[in-house]
Amino acid sequence: MEMHRKIAVDGSLANIKKRLNEYGYEIDDLNMDNLEEVSAVITNGQHDMSTLQNMNAPVINAEGHSAEELKNMIESGLF
Repeated sequence: MEMHRKIAVDGSLANIKKRLNEYGYEIDDLNMDNLEEVSAVITNGQHDMSTLQNMNAPVINAEGHSAEELKNMIESGLF
């Protein structure tokens, strides 16, 4: 059974957002109001990570990674 999860993605990562949506993920813009509702957070590496440290969801830096690599990281738990 395929898992569909909600992921918060930084607004500057339009191509990543599009591809992850094509892979079947529900994509939400990254903002402080929705962080408790997501399964993972993907940043561009320029966010203050200290504001994201107390989350239950993993925070993944997209810098240097393709959408497919990020998908594999999310699905395998390798971040």
